[in-house]
Amino acid sequence: MGTALVAAAVTSLTHLYVQDLYPNRRAVLVEASYFATYAVLFLVKFVVLDRIVFRSRHQVPTTTRA
Repeated sequence: MGTALVAAAVTSLTHLYVQDLYPNRRAVLVEASYFATYAVLFLVKFVVLDRIVFRSRHQVPTTTRA
């Protein structure tokens, strides 16, 4: 839900910023901002889940003894 709201806000701001451009160029830029928002938020969620939420309590040793 939060990601959708952020994407809606970013695309609305992008549309306001590029409203004077040709329609085709404006559509491409608004769509690019939409996909870029989802890509950035996906990476943020991945890092938070990987580094904070599901952090392993047991550290794997870097070397093994034979």
